[in-house]
Amino acid sequence: MTLRSPSGRLTTYVHELDVREEWRRQGVATALISEAMAIARVSGSTRFWLSTGGHNEVAQELYASLGGERKPLGDVNYWWQLD
Repeated sequence: MTLRSPSGRLTTYVHELDVREEWRRQGVATALISEAMAIARVSGSTRFWLSTGGHNEVAQELYASLGGERKPLGDVNYWWQLD
């Protein structure tokens, strides 16, 4: 989902990502998030974000490894600057 701020800046948000259990830990989620960020850049987004539950440590490790800036606000949020 792409959102436009009042200043005109575009931000891309990934609402849900789930990888089937038999495909986990094989780089699928990394590839999906990386491609989503690439598409967001091409589309003009300057920021990218997603959130995960505080209990989902595997997802938190993945998003941190991809350089996401963690901002815990309720659920755990990760932000990336794309520009």
